[in-house]
Amino acid sequence: MNECWAAPLQNCAGKISREHVITRVRFAEDELLVQGFDWCRSAPARISVSGLTRKILCVKHNSDLPQLMTRALGR
Repeated sequence: MNECWAAPLQNCAGKISREHVITRVRFAEDELLVQGFDWCRSAPARISVSGLTRKILCVKHNSDLPQLMTRALGR
């Protein structure tokens, strides 16, 4: 992915950065056993929770995300 998911807002800034696909606090352990992706279809693979990232947001939108989530949750 070479474009920020928030690009339609037309206020992107910085390069595309890594963002956790699922927030780290959802996991009690530091590693997961996964299977079914192209790279582990035939056998389970152990991966680090910190590795659950994708390049989906620009630096600006990645740093804006915590404030957005706080507002969305009414805190």
